[in-house]
Amino acid sequence: MSMMFVLVSRYQLPPDQVSALIPVHSEWIARHYASKRILVSGRREPTVGGVIVAYGENLAEIQEWIADDPFRHQWRRRIRDRAVYRD
Repeated sequence: MSMMFVLVSRYQLPPDQVSALIPVHSEWIARHYASKRILVSGRREPTVGGVIVAYGENLAEIQEWIADDPFRHQWRRRIRDRAVYRD
């Protein structure tokens, strides 16, 4: 059974360094939209990080594919919520 995870991020770099990573991060996001892992994503306002709503079998699976995010070292990610969504 798949679960829905809400990931909340906070940037750890200055805005100019974050901006430099946006193109490669956007490609990463697009790959996961195409694979149906991500339902919705966007930046937080004010621009201090982002939010991703994603599907996964368990927390370990989510953590595995998040490790490939170009922002993985710059964002402090926390899994904020999870709920059974579909099977």
